Amino acid sequence: MKQGLLTFLTIFVFCLNATAQQKFMYQGKTLTTGMSVYLVDPSRTPIEIEHVYNNVNDAIKSAQNRKIRELGTIDIYITPNVYWIDDPDDPSTRKSSTKSMPAVGMKVNLSKVRLIGLSADPHNVVLASNRGNGFGANKNFCMFYWIGEDVTAENITFGNYCSTDLVYQLKPELSRKRRTNTNVQASIGIAKGDRFYFKNCRFIGRAHMSPFVGAYRTLYENCEMECSENGLNSMAVYENCKISLYSNKPLHSTISSGVVFLNCTFYAVMREQYITRSGGSVVMVDCHWDNISIKPTYRWALKPITDQRNYIFNVTGNDNKNIEWQKEDPWFTIDMTGKKILSAFKNPNGTYNVYNLISGDDGWNPQMKNYLAVHHEPSMIVASQRNITIESEVDEYTLTTHQYYYGNNEKPENPYKVTWCVDNKEKAKLVSLRPNEDGSKCVVKGISTDDQPHTVIVTARTSSGLETACRVNLIPKQLPPPAIIGTPSIIQNGSELNLLYALKMDDNLRDMSVIDWYRCRRDANGNPDTTKWYKIRCSRKEPLKNYNITEEDNGCYIMATIATKHQRCEANENIVKVVTQSPISCDEKMLSLSTDFSDIPGTTQPDIAAGLWTFTINKPEDTNEYKWAFEKKDDDVYSYEYGIDGAADIIGFNQAHRGARMMYTPMDGKYSEMDVTMEVAPCKNAGQGFSGTSMQYMDVYIKFDPATQTGYGLRIMRTKRFNSAVDFQLMHFSNGTAVELDAPVSATGFRTGCTISLKIKGKLFTASVTNNTAGDPQDKGLPINAELSATIKPNKFGGFGIQHTGTVANGSCIIRNLKIDWK
Repeated sequence: MKQGLLTFLTIFVFCLNATAQQKFMYQGKTLTTGMSVYLVDPSRTPIEIEHVYNNVNDAIKSAQNRKIRELGTIDIYITPNVYWIDDPDDPSTRKSSTKSMPAVGMKVNLSKVRLIGLSADPHNVVLASNRGNGFGANKNFCMFYWIGEDVTAENITFGNYCSTDLVYQLKPELSRKRRTNTNVQASIGIAKGDRFYFKNCRFIGRAHMSPFVGAYRTLYENCEMECSENGLNSMAVYENCKISLYSNKPLHSTISSGVVFLNCTFYAVMREQYITRSGGSVVMVDCHWDNISIKPTYRWALKPITDQRNYIFNVTGNDNKNIEWQKEDPWFTIDMTGKKILSAFKNPNGTYNVYNLISGDDGWNPQMKNYLAVHHEPSMIVASQRNITIESEVDEYTLTTHQYYYGNNEKPENPYKVTWCVDNKEKAKLVSLRPNEDGSKCVVKGISTDDQPHTVIVTARTSSGLETACRVNLIPKQLPPPAIIGTPSIIQNGSELNLLYALKMDDNLRDMSVIDWYRCRRDANGNPDTTKWYKIRCSRKEPLKNYNITEEDNGCYIMATIATKHQRCEANENIVKVVTQSPISCDEKMLSLSTDFSDIPGTTQPDIAAGLWTFTINKPEDTNEYKWAFEKKDDDVYSYEYGIDGAADIIGFNQAHRGARMMYTPMDGKYSEMDVTMEVAPCKNAGQGFSGTSMQYMDVYIKFDPATQTGYGLRIMRTKRFNSAVDFQLMHFSNGTAVELDAPVSATGFRTGCTISLKIKGKLFTASVTNNTAGDPQDKGLPINAELSATIKPNKFGGFGIQHTGTVANGSCIIRNLKIDWK
């Protein structure tokens, strides 16, 4: 009975469609709407039963609700027009439903569908949105989140016009100005699934443009793209595409399977052009770069990884000559000319071997090309480890390799024999390599006998031209930690304490002992209390044998701890403690503080006391709208390390966690004047300072009381108004609540080389931000430097601090040095 009813309903639906269909033309053919043919046409009256719709959203929703799945692929034909997937006139803010996902315009769960524009020119069929991070959305906004398989689009423009204008020539009245001039994160599509194919499409956006990224296999054919940072799909094949780049890092990483560009043309505006931020494999065959710079440089990655290899063939630049990629690191580039590996990407007849790259195990062939004569060739070789550390003369490590077809598709057997070597002849003497018969495995052993650590790059190559590598960190054969001879002691030499000790070890070994200095706390009456000690200085490279006495130490015992070490051992677990025989006496008033933070410990230390640094993770109240997780409280709050990106090769204090806060409480007293000068190096190199506009800022405190969170400061915050500038604003803090003292000043100098100077004298609070080394700003018309002033109510405080609410890593800021003067 149920089966008969289902059959009747199915026949009934087909009959309705047979009597209520609409006809239209495509490529000279007459098509009729029906169960598998939808039409989107704003000029027609939408009739659900006829599968005619006047907007794309309704057509997609109807396809999702289709009950009879055995009909196969649905074709959704779209007439020329601008279709807003998300209402641009809705004033409400789009919000993300989860921490890891952006705000989404339309979530789609649909497979076996083709979106086809009814015009050979993709400019004429536009699917649009115009929201981005901080502009219509509370974080990054994505027009589509599409879950499915076998998704095809043809003759369509997909655009997020948050940061770029929508210009529609067919009907200029449908054009729309960008929502903001700021280059914010505004995406087009996230894909979850497999077999996404785009032909003759355009993808228009800027930062994080994302042309349906995330699918296992994606092919772009004859497409145009406009994007800036992190805008492209890193797991895709691009054939005959035109790509306009408005930043120097269009991909974050291609580590998963690599990205392939075949016969693509790139239009670039950056003199120093990278492909990825964090490395991974990139393949370019028959590609050309047009760059507006006269002498551009091309590098694969801002942070290349050891095993990264990039494959090129016939890649030319402005002068139509072959580009020299990453000149300083030539081993990252493999020229495929004359190598078998080229056949993985290009056939002998000059066509491109797309089928070899995307066919996988199911024979996916969206281009419907004859693949019977296609040559199947692996396109990547991967070592089991990128980095290993072994003890010379002791450890052995077995490295393995796997040869993959594109998309991490591994066959049961490696088709090519692998050879192993160390290209550097001197470094080759430090290790022995024992490969098995086919080279798929190799045993690595360190054989150096000296006292120094070494780094050796071990390379694996196939006869076809594939290559990978592993960084082998050799540490010398380990010995026991040295013993201390006699009893160590601390002596005072004027205003300096000297730690005296001797080690029992060979003359060829170097003292690398870890020495930390501690100060005991004071009790309520100001007397020394040795039941608790504060770490006040630490060794980082060389043993810190000397300590300068200041008023901070007056009346306190000082302790040094020694963990003995040399270059052939780890630090001794048995720590020796040495304490001064009596409390320190220092009556000289401390009127200045100067440090480069090289010996300041940045570990969590929540106590607030005179002469003490306080380090905590703190989330200010004005960031409550934006959720971010607290980190472990026992980790470093600040780390002394090198920066990255714009702060590469700059060492200093770096925020280890979001919300990092450090404060200094001066000795008890009344302070009438205070000067603060510090040099900083933000990791963002364009001048925007932080990774987002979600209340990401850095406050620099002056005349501040850490105990009550009251005083003054300079706020440096990423602005929504400009791409490559920050806002500087003077602030008053009362019990942790921030109030603006003046209007913000936008400037572009918050880059490496920036000096921040704050001064409070009487009722006058001034701030000067200068940068004499920064190049021309990207935001033309804005000043590099900033000068601010405000009239304030004086206080007696003398504390200092920095509160950073930005994301860390490439959004952090290196604090290079600090000088404070008090009166």
